[in-house]
Amino acid sequence: MVVQRQLRISAVAESLPDVMAFFHDFWSTTALPDASAFPFELAVEELFLNVASHGATAAARAPEVVITLQYDGADAVLTIEDDGRAFDPLSLPEPDTAAAVPDRAVGGLGVFLVRKLMDTVTYEHTGTHNRLSLRKVIP
Repeated sequence: MVVQRQLRISAVAESLPDVMAFFHDFWSTTALPDASAFPFELAVEELFLNVASHGATAAARAPEVVITLQYDGADAVLTIEDDGRAFDPLSLPEPDTAAAVPDRAVGGLGVFLVRKLMDTVTYEHTGTHNRLSLRKVIP
């Protein structure tokens, strides 16, 4: 049985508590293991705030975000779609994690961590929408 929930929300930082409550409600009602939640918590927070911070279009309105969580008994999938500025976070170069902290470039570490923690991460841009999908096997 596939369980799926969806949240449509304006991408403003003040909405983050609602986004996280949506995530936690899905995780608990689906009875997924707490030990498997962290990669998804990090991804939801990081990616939602990236859209809120950088996704505004020329019209300067906050993008609308649709967050979909799905579990099919083996894999959990997080999909984040927005109508903000086109941007492929997977195109970012990997940060130099061997460099001393003061010597590192600012930004990019959150997306790097999301990519490392998930089994599959894909991006597509269709029409006026960005779509980032993340999949992880839940043991």
